[in-house]
Amino acid sequence: MTRLIVVVLVCFLTFEIQAQNTANQLPPSRQSIESFKSSISDITNQDSLLIRYYQFTLQTFLSNPRVIPEVAELVLELNEVEVTKKQAFYNLILSKYWERPRPDSAIYFAEKSIQLFEQLNEKQQILSLKISLGNLYLRNNEFLKSEEQFLEAIEIVNDKEIEGFEKEFLIERLANLYVRVGATEIAIAQYEQLLDSETGIGGRCETLLRMSNAYRVNNELEKAKELLDECDNSTELDPIRLVSIKKSYGTLERTLGNYKEAITKFEEAVEIQKSLPQKDFLSHLFLAQAYLDIKEVKQAEGQLPFLDSFNINRLQLPARVEYYLLKSKILYLKKEFTEALNMIGLAEQQVSRMPSSILEIDVWVLKGEILNSMGEYETAYNVTRHLIDSKAILEKRGEEMEEAISRVRFQMRAKNQELAEVANELGTVKTRNAVVLILLILLTGYIFYRYRIHFLLQEERTRNKIARDLHDDLSATLSSISFFSEAAKRDDSQDSNKFLKRIDESAIEAKEKINDIIWAIDPENDDWEAFLTKCKRYASKMFESKDIEYQIEIDTTSEVPMKIEARKELWLVYKEIITNLVRHSEASDACVVFSSINNSFIVKVEDNGIGFDTGKNHKGNGLDNIKKRVSSISKKSKLALESHPGKGTKWELVFSL
Repeated sequence: MTRLIVVVLVCFLTFEIQAQNTANQLPPSRQSIESFKSSISDITNQDSLLIRYYQFTLQTFLSNPRVIPEVAELVLELNEVEVTKKQAFYNLILSKYWERPRPDSAIYFAEKSIQLFEQLNEKQQILSLKISLGNLYLRNNEFLKSEEQFLEAIEIVNDKEIEGFEKEFLIERLANLYVRVGATEIAIAQYEQLLDSETGIGGRCETLLRMSNAYRVNNELEKAKELLDECDNSTELDPIRLVSIKKSYGTLERTLGNYKEAITKFEEAVEIQKSLPQKDFLSHLFLAQAYLDIKEVKQAEGQLPFLDSFNINRLQLPARVEYYLLKSKILYLKKEFTEALNMIGLAEQQVSRMPSSILEIDVWVLKGEILNSMGEYETAYNVTRHLIDSKAILEKRGEEMEEAISRVRFQMRAKNQELAEVANELGTVKTRNAVVLILLILLTGYIFYRYRIHFLLQEERTRNKIARDLHDDLSATLSSISFFSEAAKRDDSQDSNKFLKRIDESAIEAKEKINDIIWAIDPENDDWEAFLTKCKRYASKMFESKDIEYQIEIDTTSEVPMKIEARKELWLVYKEIITNLVRHSEASDACVVFSSINNSFIVKVEDNGIGFDTGKNHKGNGLDNIKKRVSSISKKSKLALESHPGKGTKWELVFSL
């Protein structure tokens, strides 16, 4: 598909050179279309046939355009191709057919084709059509629409939706458009953008040449010459581009009135193109015109054999008019008035086929001079009157065109200013986004750093807590083991057994305390249900060791979120209550209930033991430790204790969920 785009672009670039060939074409023979059908008869894939039909259209729309409608109908006969795709190519082919004779019709079909290709998401074909539409609008002097198409094409390329397409071509087309409407400062900015991306001498000189032309349109001739100096003396530039540079340089010198310098540049261009297989008509034409500027008639006439060797019908209309004007001037200066008048008649025929231009004035001026020299004063007077009328019409049209172009130029400048402001705003947004992104990265790093510090501090607190617990819970126990061990060593009597028994009990107690600490900090035990299971298992084991009848009711439907410390304190409180019940209550029956009521969780432990007087001080720190640990579970934790001698004991712990 990329090759197709390139073919379209090449066809457009060569279009103006061969534009007049249609008039000389014979009606297309059936042999050409039949030969084409025969060449594709072995192709069975209809999508491939569709591409071949389009390629054939591109190959024939200049040389044999009358076969194109038949090719378009062949597209509609492809039954296996999607309808939208067939219609898209059908309109595309008809757009190529009408491109030369009726640009308005070509625009109509191209727009329909784009709509269909957009449904198919065919970006390459859309890009090709955008460029063709831009060129068609330019031919119709619809400059704003042309600019819009080129800008949309550039946007497609910027989105990197087309592989292998050079954006520079589109920028160049856009810059040429700006030169056409006189918005030279915008064009120059576009060319400068191209220069920044050009690395080869060929591409750089091509851009400098176009930029020089923009300065020439703006009447900055010295600046235009200055731009060409770099390439004018280059030894690395290919001959074809060097000829173009010499011709442009010579034209600038001639416009400035430096005729000898202009002749030198045109002679250099002629000398260079002698080594080329394809001769350059304009180099010799410009040289002959420069000779005439300084009345070197023989030198100018010396270029005619070369110019006469060209097929004039293959030249563009302006070149034909310039050729006939040159020959007429030479004949006029040689006083061969009749031949000069005949030659100016040929120029008049060609200029009549063109839109009004300064060439028309040149033709009528020379014709008037020839008639005046021949003594045909009345005819010369009529020519002069016609010249005055034509000049007035031309000036009026020029003013109207300039006014229209000025409006277009103003709108283009306004749009480019708007685009520049958008680009600046986009740059500001990008900068702001970059700053925000950097701040977010820094903030994220700081948050991660704080989280890391928090984690390390939490780990340090956990270690310190474990150390304190080991010290508080095991220090006394281990000290007692040490004390009883020393006592057993000193006592050799039978009483040493009681010390060994106490050592054994202390060791078991120390082991249980260590297990409690390990269990509390183990992440695998974070589950609330696992905690309740441990409570039930511990109570069952303790009650069964003293043959106490018991009942345990646990509500497992509520999930109680607790930190490690709170869960550990709850476990130690619960364990202390159960241990006291088993050791001191002398109960025969006990009941343990874990329940949730009104967003609160309740732990109840009851027994029918001997009870005690809660108002009296009791030995040990068990009750005080329980109250202290309850307050550590949460700020809203409450502990209720009911006990009377001979009437059992009831513990009730309540904390909020």
